[in-house]
Amino acid sequence: MRGYGSIKFGRRDALKAIGGATAIVATMPTKAISQGRRKMRQFPPFELQASAADMLSLRAGVRGYATDGVGPSPSMVWIKAANDTMLAVGVDSRDLEFKFEVFTLALETEQALAHRVLTAPPVKLPDDAPEMMKQWASMPRVAPKPPADFKPWPFDAWRVEVLRRAEYIIGDLQPPPETFGNDPVAQNPARPGEVPPEAWAACDVAVGLLFSGSGGKRLMVAVDWMPFNLIVTQDEPAIVEFIESCATIDVEEYVKRLA
Repeated sequence: MRGYGSIKFGRRDALKAIGGATAIVATMPTKAISQGRRKMRQFPPFELQASAADMLSLRAGVRGYATDGVGPSPSMVWIKAANDTMLAVGVDSRDLEFKFEVFTLALETEQALAHRVLTAPPVKLPDDAPEMMKQWASMPRVAPKPPADFKPWPFDAWRVEVLRRAEYIIGDLQPPPETFGNDPVAQNPARPGEVPPEAWAACDVAVGLLFSGSGGKRLMVAVDWMPFNLIVTQDEPAIVEFIESCATIDVEEYVKRLA
């Protein structure tokens, strides 16, 4: 569960401007679904930010992977795909409304990532932004590079599935105690189509990739509840817990539906 409070400006905003993948802006209108006296706002789905070719390249030929970041929640995963193509898997976001933001995976080649970072327009910060933030935003652009050491790919043969779930907010639901900010709002997951009727707003989101090999071995790459962090794990209990609120769809079928 994610909790949101009211924060005027944070590092997340600048991160999105410099290093975050560009979100596809939905053009279809938000739907208001009647839930008694209150109408739930149903936002358009937020899908994986990736080309069909990059998504389908994960089905075979992968040789290894490596995480980029400090601590148990990395900010990026590098996948060494067929023909030594480097795929960077990061996190993209979409602000739906005040205190309601959703996150998905963004996949792009090393070359595409470098081009996007190095050619991004200058970050525009508010006049009252902290001086440290202004100095950080003025630093020279550096294209991310994959680490030197890669873990061997844990499968000889595997299938790839996309994990999708609904995320919703209930304004008067008590948020977790670690939530900070003014009048925080709790954000929760549910299987698509199973959002509770008391929800104020909801959105279906593609939140991860699940790789499954023989013998029950699995690897999951998914968004964490901590913004712009990833979960990369082969721990089966952790995977089971995460996908409990998800629906799975084969990546090839997923690409067909988005076409």
